[in-house]
Amino acid sequence: MVALAAFAVLRFGPGALGEAQLAPTLWPFAGLAFAACVRWGTRMWPALLLGAALALVARDVALASALAFAFIHSTIGAACGWALRRSAFQPALDRRHDLKVFGLTVGVAAALAAAATLAGLTPA
Repeated sequence: MVALAAFAVLRFGPGALGEAQLAPTLWPFAGLAFAACVRWGTRMWPALLLGAALALVARDVALASALAFAFIHSTIGAACGWALRRSAFQPALDRRHDLKVFGLTVGVAAALAAAATLAGLTPA
């Protein structure tokens, strides 16, 4: 189900209707990857990778670029999920610790995603 959701977000989500750039579809996929890995753990990473790669190939992105995008952005989501689960994060956000860890993790993830985009690691 996670692979299907990743496919749908990237194939039919924002930016899929005639826009040349994938930037508009990046954030919904990142949110899905983050949420899936927080909820079910890093074992969701292969499903995210598969769904993203298939969706990008279906959007006529070159195979190497599709695999690079899928690998980088699904790995960022999995790493964030791992970090939160390892820190005894509680999604209710009712403790200061949870707010701090969540803010730090999301900030690092956004910086990594932006760096990958600026480095040209996402397909245009």
